[in-house]
Amino acid sequence: MWLQPVIPSLTCSILVREMSLNFVPGSEVAQIYRALQAKENYYCNFGVNPDVVPLLKKGPMQVVGSDNEGEIRILELPDHPFFVATPSCA
Repeated sequence: MWLQPVIPSLTCSILVREMSLNFVPGSEVAQIYRALQAKENYYCNFGVNPDVVPLLKKGPMQVVGSDNEGEIRILELPDHPFFVATPSCA
């Protein structure tokens, strides 16, 4: 059986880094921000494991936000009234 963490600890933490985020049009987060881009400060110790991204994209959860480097920053669960996740920060 293949077991890997979905959101493992990063090898180095991102300490107070401002990042530009890009949102998928029509996503809940784009509606909340009323924009397709935003800048946010990150204090990160965790990130989405790149090996599980294909599996995430096959399931009901949707990747709706990423940084300029293409790293996943925001996930949503469609048909749920308020599920928005930012898995890369803790």
